[in-house]
Amino acid sequence: MSNILDEIFNKIGEKKTANEICDELNITPKQLNYYLNILKNHGVCYKTLFKDDGNILFDYYNSGYNCKLKKFDEGIDIITNPNNECFKAMAIADLHIGSEHSRADLLDSVYEYCVQNNIHIIFCCGDILEGGYYQDEDFKKNCFKQIETFVKIYPYDKNIVTIAVLGNHDFTILKKIHFDPSVIINQRRLDIFVDSYNNSLINLGNDSITLRHMYNKNDIINSKINIYGHRHLLSTNYENNTYYITVPGLCEIGNEFPGALELNLNIEEGYIKTCTINPLMEINKKLMPYTNGIVQSFLPHSKSRKKKSL
Repeated sequence: MSNILDEIFNKIGEKKTANEICDELNITPKQLNYYLNILKNHGVCYKTLFKDDGNILFDYYNSGYNCKLKKFDEGIDIITNPNNECFKAMAIADLHIGSEHSRADLLDSVYEYCVQNNIHIIFCCGDILEGGYYQDEDFKKNCFKQIETFVKIYPYDKNIVTIAVLGNHDFTILKKIHFDPSVIINQRRLDIFVDSYNNSLINLGNDSITLRHMYNKNDIINSKINIYGHRHLLSTNYENNTYYITVPGLCEIGNEFPGALELNLNIEEGYIKTCTINPLMEINKKLMPYTNGIVQSFLPHSKSRKKKSL
């Protein structure tokens, strides 16, 4: 490997964050992501970890044996400081980039709100792209244009990361032209991590959150909070100590106005105690709260999982 790849390899072993690696090697996040893809092609195995302050870490698998035993349902780890009693995130869904009803301009407002309110994690619940539902001519060209547009216009802040799942509209690209948008996006953007289609498990302390696009009762992951896209409206339901949240679409499709959700989780001993939702809507071309927060409390959780902390 070249000197720069060796240096990056060593700094990952030193538990340096992505921002620290960029600063110390005087490279951009785009360059770092390029070199990381080369390391993967050289057979280097690592897992991407996310800190609640927006920093990104990389953790080498201990051995090839352990690598082969890794389970796909282990989820994505968000590393929290054990002294933090609050975790904040933004939830968005249904961007439909490529549709005439898309409101891509509101993505800048999402980031502005996150910066102003000390939010470093964005959860995106699918249908990032319009896909091919209503495009018959020159389908392949249109799909690549949608992906390129998303990669280009999606805002960037070195202290904000987006964890996303893909939805049914995104899936039409894979189904019709055999190109996986998640692979392209992950190769092009270090700050956006597209995990899978339809559902993704997020490990947060001793608890978990599930990001989903479409509801399928035969494919439910047992998490304390389940966050959904697809329906383009805000709704909540609490059942059996599980909180189900659907996120309004960040577009002008459906009967509701474009919107997003600010999530504030109160954490006690690594367990989610309460979840407060602040619904956001467009006011004067900005996303702003329009009602009092919706508060949901949880029953005490059985303390069986190991806490992930700094």
